[in-house]
Amino acid sequence: MHHVRISYTEILYSSDPQGYGPISYHAEIKNLLDTMKANGLRTQGQIMAPSVNADWTPENVFDTGFLQEFADSLGVITVEK
Repeated sequence: MHHVRISYTEILYSSDPQGYGPISYHAEIKNLLDTMKANGLRTQGQIMAPSVNADWTPENVFDTGFLQEFADSLGVITVEK
């Protein structure tokens, strides 16, 4: 089985003065999955996320409801060292 890794965004935006954080990341993943579904791409069990490793802990992302909302799409939960 192949998985799509999404995303690594926090590394790019963790110092963003606009306040990009776990809630913004959650919304971005939702938008990506909605776009994939709208284009007929399979999402069930296909993604690897959240791949946190910079300023965020897994709990920062999970506290947004990430696991509950994306449970059907998550194939692998990832955390970087």
